[in-house]
Amino acid sequence: MRSGSSGRPGRRPMTEKRALYVKLIRQGVSNSEACRRLGIDRKTGHWWKNGGVVTRNGVVRVVEPIIDKVPIAVESGRYLSEGERVVITDGVRAGRSARSIAAELGRAVSTVSRELARNRTAGRW
Repeated sequence: MRSGSSGRPGRRPMTEKRALYVKLIRQGVSNSEACRRLGIDRKTGHWWKNGGVVTRNGVVRVVEPIIDKVPIAVESGRYLSEGERVVITDGVRAGRSARSIAAELGRAVSTVSRELARNRTAGRW
């Protein structure tokens, strides 16, 4: 028989794991990876992150989302940020080459040229 913080038998509260989950999500770890590291179910992590309603044995419990409280790292090396897209647009309007724009951004030329091709209409930017 396990006892929780209240001295009664039952499951221990997962407040420590939830705090560690929040810390991992803030670091940019995915829900699946954070849950794997903490040994919790992915659905539990999803509920913690996005909120939801948990129904067990007729008892309805609302889980408040932490997503509004957690500044999630949106910037990714994989995708261009809005600021980078603005730099590309300004560079094209100034008549600069994709190579010089890529050098300014610290990105590969292929990334910049792919962005240009993706947003080109009728042969122009």
